[in-house]
Amino acid sequence: LGRVPRAGDRVRVAGWELRVDSADGRRAGRVRLLAPGGAAHARTREPSL
Repeated sequence: LGRVPRAGDRVRVAGWELRVDSADGRRAGRVRLLAPGGAAHARTREPSL
């Protein structure tokens, strides 16, 4: 980015899109990785006991 990240910022790297969902000060808190081709697949896993 070349600057402090803000929520909503997006950047493309090798076809993948990285989107900043939250930011705290000078740091991205949560970043979403979107697959090439626009198909975003969220994966959730239950913690193993």
